[in-house]
Amino acid sequence: MEISPDGKRILYTTNYTGKPDDSDKFDIWVLSIKDKESVQLTKRKGGEYSPKWSPDGKYVAFLAKEYPDIPYSQTDIFVIPSSGGKLNNISRKFDRSIIDIEWAKEGKSIFCNVANGFYTHIYKVDVKNGKVNPIIAKDLNITQFKLIHNGENLIYIQEMPDRLPDIFISESNGSSPNQLTYLNPDVENYRLAEQEVISYDSKDGLQIEALLVKPYNFQKGKKYPLIVSIHGGPHSRTRNSLLSSIEFQ
Repeated sequence: MEISPDGKRILYTTNYTGKPDDSDKFDIWVLSIKDKESVQLTKRKGGEYSPKWSPDGKYVAFLAKEYPDIPYSQTDIFVIPSSGGKLNNISRKFDRSIIDIEWAKEGKSIFCNVANGFYTHIYKVDVKNGKVNPIIAKDLNITQFKLIHNGENLIYIQEMPDRLPDIFISESNGSSPNQLTYLNPDVENYRLAEQEVISYDSKDGLQIEALLVKPYNFQKGKKYPLIVSIHGGPHSRTRNSLLSSIEFQ
């Protein structure tokens, strides 16, 4: 659930049946706190989740599968007037799945973190034209993020191949990152194997990525046995982070 900016309404998601088989049937409703009455906002097939009010309370953004019948379909950002109306998929042209969203303070764009191969990045999507701009798109994994209420800063959890998660803060454009926590300094004393993201062509020419974890004290030119861990899927993914690859280490 999420309370409206004026404190008078509550967005919430429910499948309104309680049946176990309806776990993918979530819709968004709006509850009037004063009247204690709910109005169904979305009636789209499939599930909608992570609803967020726009700063002025006039719109609602949420996440949903582009094609509800396909469990591994890309997750997109949809926007709808909070009073009801036409749905607009603003990230349809962006060929990546969205993980979470936050409205920008100006209400004209939405911050999101995105599954981008072996990394998780932060982008900004223009609500009107769907234009996507990278905010933090380095070789990092940003697993969670929030926009601080002044709208000028991002706070996020960052993961690295040789570090466990820590909290960082940056400008809202991704500049001037500053690490706020050092929760696991002992990791610096661990003997970790080097990780490298590699790519190769599949049989049809499609580029495939893989995570190569080298033996500890790897020596270039020396032959080593290779263990291949083939991901099932198409759900989920491996990330180039210490938590995601701990069994490979």
